Amino acid sequence: MRRWGLAWIGLTAALAVHVADEAAGSFLDFYNPVAQSIRDRTGLPFPPSFGVAEWLGGLIVALALLLALSTFALRGRPWMRPLSYGYGGLMVANGLVHLVASAVSGQVIPGAYSSPLLLAAAVYLIHAAASAAPATAQA
Repeated sequence: MRRWGLAWIGLTAALAVHVADEAAGSFLDFYNPVAQSIRDRTGLPFPPSFGVAEWLGGLIVALALLLALSTFALRGRPWMRPLSYGYGGLMVANGLVHLVASAVSGQVIPGAYSSPLLLAAAVYLIHAAASAAPATAQA
């Protein structure tokens, strides 16, 4: 269980590094025009655009909540397994989007430098949750 909880904490730390990477690279200057273009083409109200304060504030709150959830992974709570798979899967997708967007655009987009760390930590969390599954089912 300890490995699973530490993997959750590790992914949350990697996500914090990723957020700092995005912020340092002015991610919203890249993201908001892309989001607007998608809304214009589809007529849908999403993806949303963000101001710096709401974007960074929301991510800080999310990071705090994710860190708080680590106590449940450390204790091997079975209901954390699907959350771990979802969290890990979402971060795999996040990291891949940054890397693919960088490759397609021919420029390094904000967040791409930390994406390999994010991917590695996400895959490790998924593995740790899967490895802990039999032990938590008996608890």
